Amino acid sequence: MKLLLLTLILIQDSETIPKAHKRAYIKATDECKKAEGLLTSDPKEAIRLLTNILETSSVEERECRLRIEMRSGSYSKWYDFYPYQFRGRAYMALAQKSADTAERITFLEKAQKDFTESISRNLSSSKTYHTTVQAELKILRNEQLAIEKEPSFRREWRILIDEGRFVAAKTHVETKGSFLPEEKREAYLSDTEKECQEALKAA
Repeated sequence: MKLLLLTLILIQDSETIPKAHKRAYIKATDECKKAEGLLTSDPKEAIRLLTNILETSSVEERECRLRIEMRSGSYSKWYDFYPYQFRGRAYMALAQKSADTAERITFLEKAQKDFTESISRNLSSSKTYHTTVQAELKILRNEQLAIEKEPSFRREWRILIDEGRFVAAKTHVETKGSFLPEEKREAYLSDTEKECQEALKAA
């Protein structure tokens, strides 16, 4: 484990900020530390703080371990300065708090963009978050597709049922219901069978 951690540290970029630029970086690292502590409890405030950092042109070093030269030959402790990754994680937290599928997709797309940028700056630990977001987006986009397509799908299914065309209704579910979650497709098939049985009893 120690060897693995050492390897990750060696791979990750490390930067020493000269004292001439310390003011901007002291403020940025203070805000980044504050934001890191708010990722789950107050992700909106974390995003605000991190966005301020990322919009500060004088803070050029990002997604790196850094230390600041406080005085000649005297340095701060090393700090993991990951504003893109932290903001991506805050967007993930917002997505988890939302009950609206479209809103969750929007937050996760922003998170994905931040993780992509983080990875491009050699922060390998962002790859796991990126993979998680991709998987969640796939699920949510399928759910959103189902929400958008099901009303017209159900109308067509209902017409076939009302016309007594139960075989066609079953085929409709099997061929045009692939966008539905499996349990919902099974429910349509079960309902089709029930409707067919009821029609036979009434005949």
